[in-house]
Amino acid sequence: MLTTGLAVILPATASAACPNVEVSFARGRSQPPGLGNIGEAFVSALRNRVKNLNVYAVRYDANTDVGGGANDLSAHLQETANNCPDTKLVVGGYSLGAGVVDTALGVPGPVQIGNLFSFDNPVPPDVGDHIRAIVTFGNIVNRFAPIQNLAGAYGDRVLDLCNDGDPVCMDGNQDTWKSHTSYPAALINQAADFAAARVN
Repeated sequence: MLTTGLAVILPATASAACPNVEVSFARGRSQPPGLGNIGEAFVSALRNRVKNLNVYAVRYDANTDVGGGANDLSAHLQETANNCPDTKLVVGGYSLGAGVVDTALGVPGPVQIGNLFSFDNPVPPDVGDHIRAIVTFGNIVNRFAPIQNLAGAYGDRVLDLCNDGDPVCMDGNQDTWKSHTSYPAALINQAADFAAARVN
């Protein structure tokens, strides 16, 4: 029997290196680079519910640069959707990071955030189709209307959580800053349950 001595090399598939689920999360104002405390808690809870989970921390100056964060988030979502088309995307943000998510996804706000912060890279509809769940915490848009009513095609994939007494996302005489900075486990778990139900 003759053999050619040639090895057959199969092309690598994108799915081989792609996670089942990826979470992109934008931290809150003045939090150090990374996911922030709310993002870490959310991802930790979601890991208990979802297999093969990857995480991306949105890169931006978490003081005022909402537009920069939205551009980074959008660019990453587009890259992931193109390179890993079977990966199910989860998007989240807390406080200023929630504004980053709102901006990237085109949610109307109290001001034209995109124009104000030089945002120029909205998530295209075909990339948006890969997003299975969107979760925001302490989102100022909640003061004007539930984000579910503002998010257009994303509406049924959105969960916007506002802790009781959080002055950023609700009005009230008993509001405290601690209610904004410390979201209870019950809300974190609610968010994780919501996302898991849409990616499993």
